[in-house]
Amino acid sequence: MSLGAGTRARLRVRPEAPVGAVSPWLLGQFSEHLHDVVHGGLDAELLRHRKFEMPGVRGRLEPVAPAWEAVDSPGAVLRRGDSPYSLAIGPDCHHHQIVDFPAARAGGHAGILQRGIPLDAGTRYEASVRCTVVGAVAQVRLSLLDGAGTAIASADVDIPEAARITGLDRPERLGGETLTAFLVSPTTLDDGGFAVTADPPAGADASLWIHAVSLRPADNAGGLHRGTLDALRALPVSIVKYPGGCFADNYDWRLGIGPRDRRHGAPDYAWGTWDENDFGTDEFLRWCELAGATPYLCTNHGSGSPELAAAWVEYCNGAVDTEWGARRAENGHPEPYRVALWAIGNETFGFWERGAAPPEIYAQNVRDFADAMRAVDPTVRIVAQGDTREYGRAVLELCGSDIDYLSVHHYSTVHDPSGDIAGYLQQGRGFEEAVGRVAEAIRTTPGAEHVRICLDEWGWTHAAAAPVSTVYCALVLNACSRLAPYVAMGGHCCIANPMGVVERRGERVVRTRMYDLFQLYDRLFGDVALRVEGLPEALDGIAYGSHARGTTMLLASTSPEPQAVEVEGVGGDRWEVTRIDAQGATTETLDAGTLHVGPFEVVGVAPAGAR
Repeated sequence: MSLGAGTRARLRVRPEAPVGAVSPWLLGQFSEHLHDVVHGGLDAELLRHRKFEMPGVRGRLEPVAPAWEAVDSPGAVLRRGDSPYSLAIGPDCHHHQIVDFPAARAGGHAGILQRGIPLDAGTRYEASVRCTVVGAVAQVRLSLLDGAGTAIASADVDIPEAARITGLDRPERLGGETLTAFLVSPTTLDDGGFAVTADPPAGADASLWIHAVSLRPADNAGGLHRGTLDALRALPVSIVKYPGGCFADNYDWRLGIGPRDRRHGAPDYAWGTWDENDFGTDEFLRWCELAGATPYLCTNHGSGSPELAAAWVEYCNGAVDTEWGARRAENGHPEPYRVALWAIGNETFGFWERGAAPPEIYAQNVRDFADAMRAVDPTVRIVAQGDTREYGRAVLELCGSDIDYLSVHHYSTVHDPSGDIAGYLQQGRGFEEAVGRVAEAIRTTPGAEHVRICLDEWGWTHAAAAPVSTVYCALVLNACSRLAPYVAMGGHCCIANPMGVVERRGERVVRTRMYDLFQLYDRLFGDVALRVEGLPEALDGIAYGSHARGTTMLLASTSPEPQAVEVEGVGGDRWEVTRIDAQGATTETLDAGTLHVGPFEVVGVAPAGAR
């Protein structure tokens, strides 16, 4: 029953009766190679299928690679390299986009272009092409295009002698040379483009072998997108899971290390896409270093093995005199990354998952994986897959003594909150009961009492559907805090773009309402969680206690009506009150005592001056 605007409820916070210690990892995020989370989000690369490897229908190599179009001139012929399609790790697997210029051609330039690229006015882009030429190709032109395909910025780059060959049967065996130009877009476009073309003289046979191309904002942070990095570092983000998700149970981490242009792409069977492997282990761990986040890696339980997982641990944590530690050093990071947290597979309870297994088989696999990984690094902490029902309990009973954490996922089934606000918010409220069952299973399973819960995927919070999505998000975070100390980690899905804390289009990075909410929780987070007593039905709340900030409180309204409450237990004569509603986040300083909460509003309260 909702309270009217003039109705009073009395809330009380009791700092002397804490629920338990609360983990800062609760404010973590989740990343996966889908929906532009990595490509178009964390990664600075703007081009798709930039190494031309993706096969077409039934594995055929079309003359022009997917995502690209031909820039034709009379007589020019486009084809792809004839190296066999393979996912083997070796020097001879890549395909190449080839533009042939027969001697009899009538003239005009030819090449390839890609559309649908967001460009931003005044941004300086680093454009590059790695190529080999046969015959009389003197220059390559790199161009930014408008939506009609007309060049808006171009640069002609001379072909160095090192990129020229003659008389070879297999030019695809050569690595080519990388040519770079810097281009500035004069306008902002969502449907811009990029082209690589050449215009050799008529009268002699010539070929341009394009091995790889790239287009990134010139201020990228070693290939990482600076705008999303800066925003998430300022949030701050406490812990991030990678590379998934369902993606992880198909992922061979070895394909994502080494020089970026030399890495091999691979099909993503989970989401039906193609991954270039441009963003891999080193990129993710460098991103975590720069963002100040704790990395959390998920091993491949589907097509992988204990040996593959152990080798990954060695790559991340091994000394330079180990096989994979030496490879890491070769790739530019001699010091071990010291990744502590490792999941074994993803959602193994689900029929959709490549690594799905009944709990008896999965538990044995967990022991095998954990033994192999701990043999490399005894300090790693292991996360097993569970759920909020019988599967999770069975895993605890079968291998609880071998693990440190149990993964639990929680998603709303209401994908359009505007159509069922009450049902959507009720699912947020019901989460506490569901995860409470997992906490009870941990408490009552011999040998598993030490295990803690990783809520390492949760969401469908619909960042664009403010304000009810911020309320849903607050309900979940409040519930996790009330379940302290059992819930050790959160992983809001996703970190960027779809329902994320940031959304990016080109260089335009928007900090969403979810960003405001996580930043508010970070500001008010304490060492221990405290219950808020006297909450009416239409309010959900949690309080925190810390030496630095004193007592703070967060309230979430599930009502379309305004409410007023009197609060005891939050100290100080003046309060700093932050509100998040449909218009965004605002902060004001008010006299302590009475608090007004608006419809579907999240409100944070702290003693004025506390930081």
